[in-house]
Amino acid sequence: MDESGISELLALRKKLEEAEQSLQEQGQRFARMLEAATVGVITNDRAGKFTFANSAVLRMLGYSREDLAAGRLNWNLIQLPELRARDDIALEQLRATGSCDPFETELLTSDGRRVPVYMGATLVPEDAEGTMSGAVFVTDLSKIKETERALVDLNAQLDARVKERTNALERANAEMEAFTYHVSHDLRAPIRAIVATSRMLQQDFGPEIPEAAKGLLERQVTVSNKLGQLTDDLLKLTRLAREEVQPTGFDLSALAQELAVEHSEDNRKVEIVVEPGMFACGDPRLVRLLLANLLSNALRYSPGGGIVKIGMRQKGTETIYFVSDQGIGFDMRYASKLFEPFERLVSEHEYPGTGVGLANVARIVAKHKGEVWAESTPGEGSTFYFTLENEQP
Repeated sequence: MDESGISELLALRKKLEEAEQSLQEQGQRFARMLEAATVGVITNDRAGKFTFANSAVLRMLGYSREDLAAGRLNWNLIQLPELRARDDIALEQLRATGSCDPFETELLTSDGRRVPVYMGATLVPEDAEGTMSGAVFVTDLSKIKETERALVDLNAQLDARVKERTNALERANAEMEAFTYHVSHDLRAPIRAIVATSRMLQQDFGPEIPEAAKGLLERQVTVSNKLGQLTDDLLKLTRLAREEVQPTGFDLSALAQELAVEHSEDNRKVEIVVEPGMFACGDPRLVRLLLANLLSNALRYSPGGGIVKIGMRQKGTETIYFVSDQGIGFDMRYASKLFEPFERLVSEHEYPGTGVGLANVARIVAKHKGEVWAESTPGEGSTFYFTLENEQP
């Protein structure tokens, strides 16, 4: 071989040595990367013996590098016998396609514990002759499973508490309803007796009763009637708490028109206008009570007359119903008190009432999963808005 041929061989040898060194350096970098990985990485030969396992998987399974170097680690050692048939499905997919879909299973540690893991695998070439080895990626699910179990336990405890509190609330509501019913029922007879006795005294001894006493008797009748109305309103408020909504589509305009006729004598100075073509979905019985309360309020607080309108408007896809008046109005600073039982923004002497009607309105709207609010200007009137969110059955 001449000198030029020798030079070419030496140059080729140098390139091979450089390539081998580069491959070694790349292998070392790759090994360091695998060691730094937080998931476990395993390679194995065709017999299932581990040829590589990074620190993450060794810690996960409780084995040492000495165990790996001695060839003691293999899949048969860490697989659970009862799960092997299921794991073999992934093995068959790996052999057929070169990779397998990630799946959950459990592995056995050196001290006999079961570790829940998430695994995926692929085949990688081992040498130029086409020998393949398996590369498996293992994620420890222990903390995730512990968290899941804790959440399940917490949800079970919450469910138990909710059921317990719901039962207690239902019992309290039943007791309150029974109490209110008995109070209302037991009060009716004495109230009627007070009113009847006062009227009898006025009729039988009218000329003999001093003027001051006549005023007291009349006041006694008025207060007794108010007490009777208050007990009835309290009973309605309590019953609403347990009333089940039975939604259906109905003609809201027709319902409002019926109420307008029924209340037409309440305030003859007021013109009641009902917008035609209004349809709604809700419980007609409850919506009737809702509108009756709003209409009564509008008529009561419109001593100077004007127009009371029952109508609707669209805001996007939302339908908003309203009852407006041109009455005395109220200061919006106190609007938050409107729907609380017994809260009144006006003098009871000038505008009598029990203070329960708007509380009933709020409860009915809440049962329909809607909203209720009011807008007003003192001396210019008020508008009460509400929505009914129940879906069409």
